[in-house]
Amino acid sequence: MTTNTARTEQAGGAVATGPAIAMFALLLLAYSVNAMDRMVFPVLLPEVRAEYGFSLDQSGLQATMFALGMGLTGIPAGIALARFGRKVLIVAGTVIFSLATIMTVVSAGFADMLAWRVLSGVGEALQLAAIITVAAGAFPRHRGLAIGAVNMAFATGSVVGPLVAAALLTEPSAWRVPMIAFGVLGLIVAMAVVLFIPRRFSEATSERAQTHHSGGAPSIVSRNPMLLAAITVLFGLADFAYIGLYATYVRDELGFTAGQAGLAVGLSGLAAFASPLGGYLTDRLDPASAWY
Repeated sequence: MTTNTARTEQAGGAVATGPAIAMFALLLLAYSVNAMDRMVFPVLLPEVRAEYGFSLDQSGLQATMFALGMGLTGIPAGIALARFGRKVLIVAGTVIFSLATIMTVVSAGFADMLAWRVLSGVGEALQLAAIITVAAGAFPRHRGLAIGAVNMAFATGSVVGPLVAAALLTEPSAWRVPMIAFGVLGLIVAMAVVLFIPRRFSEATSERAQTHHSGGAPSIVSRNPMLLAAITVLFGLADFAYIGLYATYVRDELGFTAGQAGLAVGLSGLAAFASPLGGYLTDRLDPASAWY
């Protein structure tokens, strides 16, 4: 547990509230595109499977392999944040997952497509680590609300992405169109971040002048860390099983159209629209928030 004993000050230069919100909205758009890229592929999986002749288990692996890229990149992303800064990682991550999405459509077979899917997860991990850090640093008095807005941005992309993909899927051979469209959109957003997000905003942080530490887990193998790890594993199993093959199931077994399947998959993100409220309540109810 960490308890503040002195008021914090924001470092790295101040940005007026209006421009700061506008710049943060651009970062939220970048994260929404991330969600679109992630959620569009499972909706298109029946067309991909038919063209490449993948088995059901191979298809499910392709749809969820981005998680391996995210997992492997987690710790390196934290190191890169300290070395290169947040803006660099946001741009790099957005470019990487956008290019990986585009390159997926020119895959020759299972192996290279799998590599592009893993690489998309690498880009997502870089972008997410940086955007979460910006949310916490740029809005020190409302960090819970800002982080909740990041979750809502992902939910927005999760709902919009599959629906747009289904609308662009005019025929089975057109599955590449939404993939390319979202990839190009990601590259455009990355360029906008380069042009319109100054480092004094992206690198803003709050530092505690004096901090007192008490409590906390004595070891990573203590009860609480192990419980959190078990919960994360179980949630990941359920979540990725749903993301990976549910759209294929409802299309192949229940006769859903691509649009209906896209809506079913996208609705899984609706609960995250409550995240800003949860963040707001965290800011208001956490006694330590008085120091931010």
